[in-house]
This record gives sequence, structure tokens and C-alpha cells, in this order.
Amino acid sequence: ARILGASDELVSASFPYVVNIQAEVVAIPTIDGIYNDLGDTLDPATNGETLFDRTPVLKGSIDTPLSDGQRIAIYDGDTYLGDAVVDGETWTFTTPVELPDGPHNFKAKVLDSEGDVLSTSGTTTQDIDAPDATFGTVVDGFNPNQPLTNGGESLDNTPKFNGTLDKPLADDQRIAVYDGETLLGYATTDGETWTFEPTTPLSDGPHELRIVIETTDGTPISEGEPFDITITTPSTPVTPKIDG
Repeated sequence: ARILGASDELVSASFPYVVNIQAEVVAIPTIDGIYNDLGDTLDPATNGETLFDRTPVLKGSIDTPLSDGQRIAIYDGDTYLGDAVVDGETWTFTTPVELPDGPHNFKAKVLDSEGDVLSTSGTTTQDIDAPDATFGTVVDGFNPNQPLTNGGESLDNTPKFNGTLDKPLADDQRIAVYDGETLLGYATTDGETWTFEPTTPLSDGPHELRIVIETTDGTPISEGEPFDITITTPSTPVTPKIDG
């Protein structure tokens, strides 16, 4: 501060006071890769390539470590998916909910403790197109011309299951058939159809049959609606009918 006289001459001046103003350093996030989660390994997909995993893993980096109270939030368009796990200048995010088939526009945002956006990555667009399988008919060998409906009863303890796919499977995909949590085996697929016949007879009583599309190393991709069946093997041999 200065005191000036009538002619603007300097009369007196205070000692200078130096103030250093430092702007908050804001990290800039980037999305470095999106992956199909195969369990023990991650299968990378390039920007624009189709994913078959409805809960993909995103990995990325920031150009400087986050400040206290800051976090990285992951968005699909304007929809908040969750916060990434940050380790120094890298981050990882596993999608916590299944995403629908179709295009998805992923972004990473650095937020402050109040939830205000400090910086945003570029958008990484990925299309998800996971295969789906459904049960069709279940054939009782003792009455092959009357397929069973969901919840039906079968005299045959090795009934034949048939179904459809919405698209052919990739070479590293298969359909696993379960009785509850017990693996029965793998279906035979032909284009957009599949068949399965148990090699081990099912026990008498109710069964919940499940079909799971998975990778060949056992990582689930999608699961169809279950099919309930009750096995009631006859106490005396039943002669199969010949209908024609």
C-alpha cells in the first residue's frame, strides 16, 4: 500500500506482502481398455468392437494422482454405474450390473468430495451383443409325440431337451446344462438350435434344469429361463407306444 501527497508524490509505503495462489491440480482420466471378463483372464476389445460380456471390466489411467476427496466415477452415457478402484495413476472398474445388448458410451469422470465434475475422459463406445439360449421342447421317450411343458411330469429319467439360440455361438462358447447347481453336461449346438440328453438318469422327484452359455474355460456369459420337470419313473416297465 502507498500514501501519495497532493502532487501524487510518494509519502510512504508499506512493506510488500507476497501471496502465492496455487490452483488445485485436477487429474485427467482416460479409458485405456474395455474387456470381456473371462474369470482368470481378461479378453480385450478395441473401441467399437462388440463385447459378449454384459458386465465388462474397464481399465484406465490418470495423468496425476487424485487429491484427497476426489474419486473416479464411471458412466454409461448419463447413467452412473459406480466408482472405480484407483491405485496411484491407474484405475479399474468392474460393471456391477448386467448391461443390456446394444451400444454403450462409457466415460470416466473425476469428481470432488461434493460430487462436482472436475474433468471427463473421452467417450469409448462399445456394443454388447451376448448370446441367449432358451428351452424349446422336452421329449419324454415313453410319449415322444407329446412334448412336456415347463412344470410337467416325465416317466423318462433321461428326457431329451431341445432349444434355440438367438445367434450361433462363437468357437470358444458352449451351452452347459445344469440340474440346479449340478453340471449334467454340454449341449450339442447346430447353428441356432441345441439338443441335450442326460447320460446319467435323473432321480425321481422335481428338477430345475438350467442352461448357461459360457466360455470354454467355464466363465458364464448368459443364462436362460429354467425349465422345471418332475421325474416319476414307473414301478413296472412301460412299453413305449408306437404311433405310426
